[in-house]
Amino acid sequence: MSVAFTPLETLLVGLAFSVLTGLVVKIWFNANHVSREECAKHVEELNNYKLDFNLIYAMLCEIVLHLPDLTPEQRAKILNMKKE
Repeated sequence: MSVAFTPLETLLVGLAFSVLTGLVVKIWFNANHVSREECAKHVEELNNYKLDFNLIYAMLCEIVLHLPDLTPEQRAKILNMKKE
């Protein structure tokens, strides 16, 4: 004896299963996500670090320009190095 479901019953069971699965996933994984406020705070911190690193890089370039022991070729080589 086989049980046959109507298309409406199949649709409703599938919908109920999808909603239940969505709720479980939302509850289960919600703690692992970063809120928008937290993300904005981290982006702001990264931008501050980027400004600090750019300032330090500019200062080092000025120091290299004024080192008496370097030849002009050595200075040019150091200043033209790519930032890594």
